[in-house]
Amino acid sequence: MSLFFKNQAVYYQPKDIVSGDFYKFYTNSNEIGHLAVADCTGHGVPGAMVSLIASSFITKAIREERIESPAEILNFINCEMPKAFESDEILINDGMDISLVKIDKKNKSLTFSGANNNCWILNKTETIIPRTPGDKKIKLFTEKNYSILELKGDRMGIGLTSSQSNFTETTVELNENDRIILFTDGYVDQFGGPKDKKFKTIQLRNLFFKNIHKSPQEVQQILKKTITDWMKSTEQIDDICIFIGDI
Repeated sequence: MSLFFKNQAVYYQPKDIVSGDFYKFYTNSNEIGHLAVADCTGHGVPGAMVSLIASSFITKAIREERIESPAEILNFINCEMPKAFESDEILINDGMDISLVKIDKKNKSLTFSGANNNCWILNKTETIIPRTPGDKKIKLFTEKNYSILELKGDRMGIGLTSSQSNFTETTVELNENDRIILFTDGYVDQFGGPKDKKFKTIQLRNLFFKNIHKSPQEVQQILKKTITDWMKSTEQIDDICIFIGDI
């Protein structure tokens, strides 16, 4: 992964000993890398079992089928993964939400496809604005001199009852010092605070803006302390997984 990111860190906090969330980096060359951050149905042992199967299908798509397009990888998984459960009594209802990015070093580009999950690119506003595509699935959030370009995933998950529509993808140019952020919903959905409310995405976004000059490792520790202080005595409700990587 160090060939693709100058620095990276992951805040990974399972609800139980094992997790339905997972993150993994895949590559077939020194030029193309794929990063997945996923949230499988459930947590604990059931969630972990589904995540192992999901991870194996991503590996198959990239390393055996040699699929590079993130959207086509998700289409492949959405077709193949439910077959693994056809002989079982397990019913997966939208069994996985995922953010999947392809980093192309040669062309200095990032291609994203998501199932209910998004991708954030954080950098100085002056570098973000010129490469903001005119696309309804893209949002721009600005705080002082910095902006987050939000690439939105498709509003469907992967599983037996998911939509049969194909996944879509978005490609943007990568610039030096881009901070790539992928996350599952466990952090933003965590209850706590003075009114026992969800943490929400806006607070997470502001946390990244506030700590733009800190390293991914420092942000990782801030994420941990922030959510711990937010929960206090409230029980953790879901697995948490947040990737922070600097280009």
